[in-house]
Amino acid sequence: MNLTSFENRHMLYGKCLSPSVFVKYFTVVLTVVIALLIRVPSEIRGYAHSLFWEACRIHVLLNTYDMPSLAGEHFLVKYNKGDLEGARIVLKTAERYYDSVADEYGFTSAKPLVVVVYSSRQELNNFFGWPASISAMGAYHAGVIRVLAPQAWILPGDEAQMESVFMNSGPMAHELTHLVLDKVTEGNIPRWFTEGVAQFEEYRLTGFQFGGGNYSFGKKDPYDFGKMDKDFDDLPDQTLAYRQCFSAIQYMERKYGPDSVYQILKVLAGGGSISKAIDEILGANLEEFQSGWKSWAI
Repeated sequence: MNLTSFENRHMLYGKCLSPSVFVKYFTVVLTVVIALLIRVPSEIRGYAHSLFWEACRIHVLLNTYDMPSLAGEHFLVKYNKGDLEGARIVLKTAERYYDSVADEYGFTSAKPLVVVVYSSRQELNNFFGWPASISAMGAYHAGVIRVLAPQAWILPGDEAQMESVFMNSGPMAHELTHLVLDKVTEGNIPRWFTEGVAQFEEYRLTGFQFGGGNYSFGKKDPYDFGKMDKDFDDLPDQTLAYRQCFSAIQYMERKYGPDSVYQILKVLAGGGSISKAIDEILGANLEEFQSGWKSWAI
C-alpha cells in the first residue's frame, strides 16, 4: 500500500484561513476576545470559543455550498464530484471513532462536525499555503477536519480494502481527537499535550504508532516541553518531537493512572496552565514530570 508518512500530519492553530470579509473581522475580534478572557470564568471563555468555532463553521459551509455532501449521525462530509467512494469511507471512519473519542473526553456537539475531503495533495496544500514538499493526509483547524481523499494516497483496490487501510492508517482518529481536545479545553491546551494525547488515542483505536513500535530514543537529547509548545513545527527532529509527546502521555497514564489525562484536561478547561494542571493532578512540577518521564523512557 502507498501509505503517506505520519510525520506530515498537521494540526493548525490560529484564525480561519481565507475567510470572507465578514467572517475575517468577526474571527479576528473573537480571537482578541478569547485572549483577553483567558483569566475570566470558564463559562465566558467557553462562550467566546464556541462563537469562534461557529463563525469558522459558517465560513466553511458558505465556501463549500456547491460541493456534494454526505450526512451521518455526527458528521457532515463535503467532497468534490467524483470522490463519492472516498467520502463514504471518510464518513464511515469518522462515525466509527466518534463515540470512543467523545465518550473518553466528555465531548458532545449539537451540530454535525464538518469534514472537508480534498481530491489531491496539491489541493489540500494550496488551501493551507503549504509547499509542495508537504505530504499531509489531514489537518484540524478551528472545529473543521480536512483530509486527503483515500484514493489520493492508497493504491487502487476494492472499496473494502481501501476502507480498511484508511481506517487503520488514515488521519481520522488523530484529527478527531485534536478537535475534541480543542473543544473540551476551550482552546487552552499546549501543543505537545494535544499531540501526545492524539497519538495515544490513535494508538488505542488503531494500533498505529509514529516511528514504529520499536522506536528508541537512544542517545537523543529530548526537547524541553515548554519549547515544544512554542516552536513545535520548527523543531529539527520531528520524529523525536512526536514520539516524545506520545511517550509522555504513555508515562502519565501508566505512572499516575488512566484518569490522569482527563483530570489535567479539566484543569485546562477551567483556564489553568499545563504547569498548574500537572502540579495539581500529578503532584509534580513540569520539570519534575519531564525528569521522571526521561528516567522512565530513555
